[in-house]
Amino acid sequence: MKFVFQYLQKQQSFFIFFFNFFSSPIPKEFMMNIEILVNQHQELRSFEKKDRVQRIEMGIENVRSHAAEVSNELIYMKTREQKFRQTSDAIKFRLMGLHFGLVLLLIGTALWQMYSLKKFFKSKKLIE
Repeated sequence: MKFVFQYLQKQQSFFIFFFNFFSSPIPKEFMMNIEILVNQHQELRSFEKKDRVQRIEMGIENVRSHAAEVSNELIYMKTREQKFRQTSDAIKFRLMGLHFGLVLLLIGTALWQMYSLKKFFKSKKLIE
């Protein structure tokens, strides 16, 4: 943990108290290092500015990475859409060919039936 105290007057004192509510009845010892910097407020401010700049740079880097992900996703979606379009166009072409073939088959069947019926009626001498 890091705590920063700033004082405007010289020879000010402060107290630090720690109390653990969840401690066991057995007393425990711990070690704490306290570093007191006197007249270092300019360095602390520059450190805070550097820290703020680093946070902003990290935010910019996150935005760049998200933009790159979105760009890659759009490229993937475009290629996928092109593949689907090519597939649907190929299927459409095949179906049009099939329908054209079926129409020709139906016309051929109708002509063959007319020819067969005409021949049958001529053999029975119903028509001349």
